Amino acid sequence: MGVGLGEWAEHEDLLPRFRVGQVVGGRITKIAPIGIFVRLAHCVEGLVPISGPAASSESFREGQEMSVQILMVDHERNRILLAGPLP
Repeated sequence: MGVGLGEWAEHEDLLPRFRVGQVVGGRITKIAPIGIFVRLAHCVEGLVPISGPAASSESFREGQEMSVQILMVDHERNRILLAGPLP
């Protein structure tokens, strides 16, 4: 499904409000082999990567709220890299 270009144009001003180092709350929208996708705002999602043998997504579920820290904001590719969960 995703977000259409028209919808993104309406919300593209949201991405700049997120800053590296900022701790924000969000809701898990999808759990994938590469990581956990967290919705930070309407039409803005970030990725918490899952890496290494000790990392696991088994203790998470879609719809769960979590706090994350913003590690990187890529304005050119409209991507946000996150670390979390944070207590």
